[in-house]
Amino acid sequence: MLRLVVLAVFAGAGIVLPGMHPAAAAPAAAQVALNPASGPAGSAVKVSGTGFKAATTGTVIVGSATFGFRTSATGSFSTGITIPATAAGSITVTAKTAAWNTDLVSYLAAQPDVMGFVWFHLQKEADWRINSSESSAAALRNALLARRS
Repeated sequence: MLRLVVLAVFAGAGIVLPGMHPAAAAPAAAQVALNPASGPAGSAVKVSGTGFKAATTGTVIVGSATFGFRTSATGSFSTGITIPATAAGSITVTAKTAAWNTDLVSYLAAQPDVMGFVWFHLQKEADWRINSSESSAAALRNALLARRS
């Protein structure tokens, strides 16, 4: 019997300013820190992360603004962001990589009874769409090409 996989992905790590509590389900090892941890709209903030996939690209999402980063060989990153000038109250800062595309293709390839999958995203974050960023599209393309060989 063939199955159809319905996929809703919660990946990456996030924090809310100034409350400093998780904003989304995150891999146990992935952590994000902000310096400073709070500040006024328009302020510069350093975002640091650890526990992400090594040597891959990712995106920090702050409201509708995105900031790119590349993880090191150990899976850490550090990048500067600017809190949107229109921000008020607590805002969500989320860090994500496109590595989940490769993991998805590998998982599906190992399931002989899966004939396809349905894609949707619940929170409509920019990097959750398969083609939302260059790194996301490239990760999926490379994963699918690797499956052919």
